[in-house]
Amino acid sequence: MAVAKKRNIRHSVGFDKKEMEGYFMIANKDAAIAIVNKLTGSQLRLWLYLMMVDSFADSTSDGEKVYHTIPSPQEIAIKIGVSPETVEKDMRKLKKLGLYEYRITAWQGHNLSAASAKEESERLKKKKAETKSHQGGGLNKLPERLNNPSERLNKLPQTSETLEKSSISAPPQTIQTIQTDQTLSDSKREERNLKSDYTKFISKLSQEEREKFFNFVKAAIKGFSQPINDLEAWLASPNKLGHNRWEIYYNHFLAPLKTKPNSQQPLIPKNHLERVRKHREEIERRRKAAEEAWLREQEASHNREGDVK
Repeated sequence: MAVAKKRNIRHSVGFDKKEMEGYFMIANKDAAIAIVNKLTGSQLRLWLYLMMVDSFADSTSDGEKVYHTIPSPQEIAIKIGVSPETVEKDMRKLKKLGLYEYRITAWQGHNLSAASAKEESERLKKKKAETKSHQGGGLNKLPERLNNPSERLNKLPQTSETLEKSSISAPPQTIQTIQTDQTLSDSKREERNLKSDYTKFISKLSQEEREKFFNFVKAAIKGFSQPINDLEAWLASPNKLGHNRWEIYYNHFLAPLKTKPNSQQPLIPKNHLERVRKHREEIERRRKAAEEAWLREQEASHNREGDVK
């Protein structure tokens, strides 16, 4: 009598509190690719884990993609509860679909989904601005959202620390006092956009710049009576004066650098727009390649079904 082969079932070791901090973005198109291609459980877990450990799509001043060091296949396998061989096979699948790119030199990767999400965010913001300009309107045309109680759910926590009122002053661009219902509505729309603005701001910084900036903020808020549990959510929210917290702290973070005689390098290089253009062209090329590969696969599958019939 043949003995059935015992299946080796692996389990994830879980995540600690620090690993679960932060967030990542996935473009709707990439989510659709994952659904249409029916990612397996191991492939989906791998994709989500890669989004956690490599949340940003960075590039050099010349527009070249930056490949971040990610855990080895053995370490990833332990985290998501599969074998190292499955990790390597699923990595090839994600690369084929255009969801994640990697190179074997040091097991590094570039987050294509984050890059797609940034492009989608820019597109939606531009579309919203165009729609708003077409709609026009005056003081008598108040948005329906003005009386919507759920509006308050979109506001992030605020703090009354005296640091923002004294030692850290507001930027030169002050916000006028809100006096009418129309300006109140405009202010609420602006607050909802603050988090999106913060996401775009932080994505433009390199990993080293982000770490230095976060360390600066942590040192600045060390004396707060109420601890800040989620630093990024707090930075993305406005203070009581309506100013961007991240902008205030970043101006003070840059202040010592601006006083140095030789530190005249701008935050955003002059060739930034050219880099963005090339980056978007590369994303579009990869998207088209993924779509063409998917269509070829669907056509081949349809032909196979026809042959069987």
